[in-house]
Amino acid sequence: MNTIEIIIKFLPFVGLLTFIKIVWEYIQSLKWKKSEFLAKEIKDFQNDPDTKIVYQILDWNVRKINIRGEDVIVSDEKLAEVLKTHGEKNNYELWEANLRDIFDKFFDRISTFQIYIESGLIHEKELFLYIGYYINLLEDTSRKPKKVIDAFKNYLHCYNYTNVESLIKSFKKYQ
Repeated sequence: MNTIEIIIKFLPFVGLLTFIKIVWEYIQSLKWKKSEFLAKEIKDFQNDPDTKIVYQILDWNVRKINIRGEDVIVSDEKLAEVLKTHGEKNNYELWEANLRDIFDKFFDRISTFQIYIESGLIHEKELFLYIGYYINLLEDTSRKPKKVIDAFKNYLHCYNYTNVESLIKSFKKYQ
């Protein structure tokens, strides 16, 4: 067998290895792009002043918060009151309405993450590493009174935040 025959004989094998290498590099590139995308989305989310307010309220049982220029002390008791649905409460003070707007924005953004998961754009485990702590606080009765947790559940259900409810359920396995 001469050199040309040997090359021709192994050419399909070399071609297959080259193809496998290209596919592997493409897959790695996609993973990297997904990670970059998630990191950017998380950075935008966590740098949002309203997200920071929600994080503070979730992380503390009583906290002085500046809500749209008004300093308010938000306790778990007040939070449960603010989260009452329109069927349970009819009149909201301005700071309460503003806080509800902040939570609505927070839940809308969280809903978007669930849509990203369902579309395969991100993986829930990666998202959990970034925001799992705060999502878990939405139903952690060791950190928040049952009254507050029930208010969150009722609020999410009443205002059809099904994506947030799904995300909370899926995060349970990472606790």
